[in-house]
Amino acid sequence: MPRTTIRQALLHVSRQWLQQAADGDMAIETVDLYIQISERFDRFAHAHGIHRMDDVSGQLTECFIGAPGRDRRNNITLVPENSTRRQRRSALASLFVHARALGMTQAAPLLDSPPIPRAPRSTGAELTDAEIETLQFHSERGMPATRHAALLALLLSGLTSAETARATTGDLDLHQAAVTTEGATHTTPRTCPLSP
Repeated sequence: MPRTTIRQALLHVSRQWLQQAADGDMAIETVDLYIQISERFDRFAHAHGIHRMDDVSGQLTECFIGAPGRDRRNNITLVPENSTRRQRRSALASLFVHARALGMTQAAPLLDSPPIPRAPRSTGAELTDAEIETLQFHSERGMPATRHAALLALLLSGLTSAETARATTGDLDLHQAAVTTEGATHTTPRTCPLSP
């Protein structure tokens, strides 16, 4: 498709994103976010007189990534947080990668774009023995509904919230008192001991 507009590319790429979500390769929430960001980029580019994918420059994408916006409370933010900038960059990168794969553009405006720094991961809060006992007491009050107690046991074994969401009964080895995790975005597969 020669001289494809941003809008045309977004329509085709959003179908691919939706298919990836249907295949389980992408979260539907990510698809929704990418579509929202890409639609905003289309309006942003249109306001700057850019309508075609091939005309998008690195400067335009950098301006969009750092553009003022609104926070969750609908307040105007003049300087977006790094997390917002990373989301915008990720959505645009995916839009252009898919559009190039479909033959809709040759543009790669984010090719020389520097990575957006991440804040160091927090180490988390250490719980005292008294706090753990209180949590165990309250989580076990719902018996026989053991969901809260099981979740607490997984968290106390060292699993992250993403890992606990993916954990199944097949990951438990009660004889060895351990739980095995497949890992998550920021963790590798591992086995964590369970306390009595």
